Amino acid sequence: MEEQKVNCPLVEDEITPVECMENRDISEEFIPEIFKKKNDWQEICRKCKYFNC
Repeated sequence: MEEQKVNCPLVEDEITPVECMENRDISEEFIPEIFKKKNDWQEICRKCKYFNC
């Protein structure tokens, strides 16, 4: 069975729902740098359709 993926606008690629959930629920210092490359990454994340899933 193939693992479900969601499109993450921060990395412009697919990530697992678990990665998505972890990034929005953990302290900023623990979010991998790959997700924080865009200047307004926090706002992009909050506006994502998966943010409240």
